[in-house]
Amino acid sequence: MKIFSHLVCVIALFLCACVSAGPKKDLPLSFLTVDGIHAGDNGVIYVAAGFDGSKVYEIAADGRVSEIADGLAGPVDIAKTSDGMLYVTNFFTKTLSRIDADGVISDFGELLEGPSGIASDSQDNLYISHFGAAGEGDTIIKVTPNGESSVFASGGFLQGPVGIAVDEYDNVYVANLGNGIITKIDKYGDQHKITQIQSENGFSIGHLAYFDGRIYATNLADGRIFVIRRDGKMRKLRASKRVKLPNGITYNPVTGNIMVAEVFKPIATLVNIKVKR
Repeated sequence: MKIFSHLVCVIALFLCACVSAGPKKDLPLSFLTVDGIHAGDNGVIYVAAGFDGSKVYEIAADGRVSEIADGLAGPVDIAKTSDGMLYVTNFFTKTLSRIDADGVISDFGELLEGPSGIASDSQDNLYISHFGAAGEGDTIIKVTPNGESSVFASGGFLQGPVGIAVDEYDNVYVANLGNGIITKIDKYGDQHKITQIQSENGFSIGHLAYFDGRIYATNLADGRIFVIRRDGKMRKLRASKRVKLPNGITYNPVTGNIMVAEVFKPIATLVNIKVKR
């Protein structure tokens, strides 16, 4: 997440079509800032421009970039529902935006201070984490497909949550940016601590992704990517050595790979990482 970033300059983004032991192939895309990323069912990658930005981009499999929306207020994360709509969190205006197929932006509800991560469940309900203005946020808001919002969970283990993902049973997984606690929240809103990934400078976990019984977490500060089972057992991905500053993360259902946005450097990268099933 780019909340504490001192970078104001625009970052160049390249797509690294990499296999675990093969050569890199860099495709120039565009000049973007990057925070949350989301892969659609067709393999198209959607990019939220982040805390410093105002745009959302679409990246095709061949590396072509299209700007699909502008005028957002610090878009931190993005999700896509089964009807093809995109939903984006606006950090500065405390709002949730909906973007249709024509790129038209509309308000889909007011949120709390510092909305950050977003994920959808099997019924197209949306779950939004709230980092807060300076890490004091402690709430997950649930927004139904018709725009009704309610508090899904608050307090407990939630302390400046950002990363969020949903599994096939509609359990919600949330990660705190600062202390790295990962919490499972069941459909009743009950919290269960799964594990904790800590870093000395507080940038413990950027974003989360979920696939096939595994949670993938970007350890932003220490440049590692972790694979976490639902019982809390975890390991570091061997491919972490290829990514120094991982932040946004998503599972691409077309390639079967995890994609990671590496940021906070003059040239950012979107990296494919092959995962074991």
